[in-house]
Amino acid sequence: MSEASLLRALADRLDELESLKLFPADVTDPGTVTVEWTASSDHPGYAILSQAISSMVEQHWNALRSQVVKKKETEVSTTRKEWMDIAAAPAAPEAPAADGLAAAMGPSRVQLVQRQA
Repeated sequence: MSEASLLRALADRLDELESLKLFPADVTDPGTVTVEWTASSDHPGYAILSQAISSMVEQHWNALRSQVVKKKETEVSTTRKEWMDIAAAPAAPEAPAADGLAAAMGPSRVQLVQRQA
């Protein structure tokens, strides 16, 4: 990834983290939680499973919120580290001039053939 794209990704992840932190830290009653299925009610088990998942989320709301925030914080620090690694990498040195490069590499095959002749 380029430095610019890593900076964009970092900014996006920071925005996501900040928006998650806007939720109250201690919610005693998150309200009614509903799970909706894209397949609607094609199967009779969907309603029961939806109700079970909803009640689990209601019971463990704060723990789930904490897990999501921790995951986002990890994503932010990982992206920040990637960006810092790219930013700290030394710039590629400029290639020497053609004459200097040829001298550094030694005689070319043409020069060797000419010497033998």
